[in-house]
Amino acid sequence: MCVAAAGLMTIASLGLSAIGTLFQVQSLQAQRSVAKENQRVANFAAADALERGEIAETEHRRRIAGLVGTGRSVLASHGVMIDEPGGSLEFTSDIAEVGALEGANIRANAEREAFQLRMQGASFGAEADLSRSEQISTALGGASDLAINFGRAKRRGDFT
Repeated sequence: MCVAAAGLMTIASLGLSAIGTLFQVQSLQAQRSVAKENQRVANFAAADALERGEIAETEHRRRIAGLVGTGRSVLASHGVMIDEPGGSLEFTSDIAEVGALEGANIRANAEREAFQLRMQGASFGAEADLSRSEQISTALGGASDLAINFGRAKRRGDFT
């Protein structure tokens, strides 16, 4: 009777150990899934940042072109020769140059934001890979512990 009770206790202990390992593996799978989804979202956000930057740069360049055109019209309406060097030509050229620099700055900011988001996505990908490695390690460790404890119990005679 005592041997049978020890065997039942060993089987129950081994079963609980296996269930605990299974829960750990499932938890790591959930963490991996979340990290993969976070990676997907970060990569989408990076592409979106680039697209928004391109749109903002294009809109800015259009506004500057409109401003230059309006400035030329106003100057011409006051009798200023708009294509002569030294005055209005330099003025409108300066506006266009500053506008181009601002447009380049808008693009650079969008590229920096996208880069940061891609790096965040890569970090999430690494986290997912680590969770996968931990999953495998936990499953192998749990199986190893189960085999070792089963072997010990068998040598003790818990199952005879």
